[in-house]
Amino acid sequence: VPALWAALIVVKQPQRFGLPTFAENPWCRERIEVEGALDLEVLAEKGGFELARLRELNPALTRGITPPSGLYPVFVPCGEGTRAQQVIASIPAADRIKRLFHTVRAGDTLAALSRRYGVPVETIMAANGIKNPRSLQIGRELLIPKGAWNRAVVAQLPKGTKARAQTSHTAIRYRVKPGDTLYSIAREHGLSVATIQARNNLTGTVIRPGDILLLAP
Repeated sequence: VPALWAALIVVKQPQRFGLPTFAENPWCRERIEVEGALDLEVLAEKGGFELARLRELNPALTRGITPPSGLYPVFVPCGEGTRAQQVIASIPAADRIKRLFHTVRAGDTLAALSRRYGVPVETIMAANGIKNPRSLQIGRELLIPKGAWNRAVVAQLPKGTKARAQTSHTAIRYRVKPGDTLYSIAREHGLSVATIQARNNLTGTVIRPGDILLLAP
């Protein structure tokens, strides 16, 4: 018992005994449900949140955007849940995202994508580090900005996403774990079930632990 009391005294007064002290981790988050696509950058701008903190609180959103359909959990700093929901409710659906992602298919051209998304060819090229407009590769994922292109958007994305948005063509694969479903995997990686099915030639939703799924070409 004396040893226990001595330990408690040391823990409460580490400086007195020449021991280092460590600041308490203030990291705290509150969960809210978001329906449809929402760009964390838009939430940060409209709500006055720190974008870097929102990204830290939501590491599963590697692109910084929630899935286009259904409810998705988004984390905000503690005590900010109600305000965040009010901010989101005040943003028109058309203004909730700043960028889209497009996987190049056979027959796609920058000119065609420009017309489809209403974005200048030069903007798409700049956002993806494209020097030759005729060098599109089937399967490559392109970042399509909405409105004026802000190069800082890519600079703030996690390294893996930044590489995919610019020059990398490294495929991303996922090993199915016990308890996984196509729906849970899609939510976690910001994809739709249909996209995962198409990329893996799946006709149903049955997956088994140990299966390898292609998430990004």
